[in-house]
Amino acid sequence: MTMGLRYMTEMCDSGSNFTFFIDGDYALNIVNLLTYLHNLRSHENFYGGKMWFTRPLRQKFDKHYRSLEQYPYAYYPPFIAAGAMLLSEDVVKRFYILSHYTKYFPFDDVFFGFIAKKLDVTAVQMSDLLPSYFNIPQKDDIRNLHLIGSHRFGHLDEVEFIYNKLPYLQEIN
Repeated sequence: MTMGLRYMTEMCDSGSNFTFFIDGDYALNIVNLLTYLHNLRSHENFYGGKMWFTRPLRQKFDKHYRSLEQYPYAYYPPFIAAGAMLLSEDVVKRFYILSHYTKYFPFDDVFFGFIAKKLDVTAVQMSDLLPSYFNIPQKDDIRNLHLIGSHRFGHLDEVEFIYNKLPYLQEIN
């Protein structure tokens, strides 16, 4: 994630207002994403996605285990899940700079939460970005028309099924 910030900061033309990091196994509705961006009140100080308020896991055999020595606090600061994260251009640059002055943490999304807290950037819950383990609509549910993205699809045929149900695509084809 930090290398992505570096690339956006050093290599990309500053003509874009946002950077959207998304895992390759997400289904993305680009029209809904563009609509969301168009409706934002500001193109600055934005750090959004699926927001988490969570405790460090203290069970030694869990892959996300953190000892009290590694992280002595009861909760992590609010952070955006790394699977799909939207950042305004100014936040990308500030996150990148501060990443050099923030102690490394092995979970990139939590690490970004530390940086956001230091910069006093509030995480924004984007309710139409859904991780896979939420109880969400079935693949043929009309509520899928509002989704920006979802990590819940297990197979490419499920992504294609939703893609083909979107009305704007039927109009274009």
